Amino acid sequence: MSTESPYWFDGAACKGLLAGTVHEQICWEECPVREQCLAYAMGVADWIGTAYMPHLVWGGYSGYAREMAMKEVDYNVTKAVNLLEGK
Repeated sequence: MSTESPYWFDGAACKGLLAGTVHEQICWEECPVREQCLAYAMGVADWIGTAYMPHLVWGGYSGYAREMAMKEVDYNVTKAVNLLEGK
């Protein structure tokens, strides 16, 4: 996995915060790149090799919420994002 930040990260409301201090409220109330963040988490950051291991808050959702969505749609990223976003 690349150590470079995604192109949209400079606009994230959580930029500069410690990862463990980010809460869903920051994402939903303040972040203009929440949707990109969610898609990045579920498609890239939550994967360790071939294992899906979500962690921390990304895109306004806990790791647990993202994991439940992925399990429900058999680990299809697009379907899981749409499920969480009500699309």
